[in-house]
Amino acid sequence: MTATTARAAAKTPPAAAKRPWATLLRAHFACARMEFRAALTYRTSYWSSFAMMLLQIWLLTVVWKALYDGRAEVDGLSLTTMTAYATLTTLQYQLVSPWRSSPVDQRVREGKVAVDLLRPIGFPGQMLAGQLG
Repeated sequence: MTATTARAAAKTPPAAAKRPWATLLRAHFACARMEFRAALTYRTSYWSSFAMMLLQIWLLTVVWKALYDGRAEVDGLSLTTMTAYATLTTLQYQLVSPWRSSPVDQRVREGKVAVDLLRPIGFPGQMLAGQLG
């Protein structure tokens, strides 16, 4: 091997670094698709959590109506503003709460994280794709 080919070989990145973005994107979409299919398997859980969220929003509305006791405003905030804040807070909590949406603890407990770590894409990317799915 000559000095020129040795330098060229040293500059060549490993095979993992040569992966095109399309391949990585396809792998992440596959993870998202798997999680979406798993969510469809447990439809009852999905619908019951949705019903509980609607119940929570309704209960918050009832509580704020009782607290306002027929007044239009309290300290410059109207009842509709407070119920909108309560509704948006509940929706935000359902969408981004790490305690409700993170499957990592369950996967570790069941030993499935070992399979995740053997996949050709990184664990954080898999989890993100799964959450998007």
